Amino acid sequence: MVHIADKTRIAFDTNIWISFTIGKRLETLKDVLLCDRFRIYICPQIIEEYLLVVSRPEIRKYITLQRISDTIE
Repeated sequence: MVHIADKTRIAFDTNIWISFTIGKRLETLKDVLLCDRFRIYICPQIIEEYLLVVSRPEIRKYITLQRISDTIE
């Protein structure tokens, strides 16, 4: 078992989350997100900005609502 204090702390900006959601070349990020060695940090402002960006028509044509939901989860 890995203790929280032993985990590497990571914070991603909105661009990384958008790229991950679109699925272009960052699919391996999923391995990092699910790895027990890392602790992912995200602030409410990043979530708010992410939701604003993914609601834009020019972005929405590349992603599904399910993909957005999966990323938020």
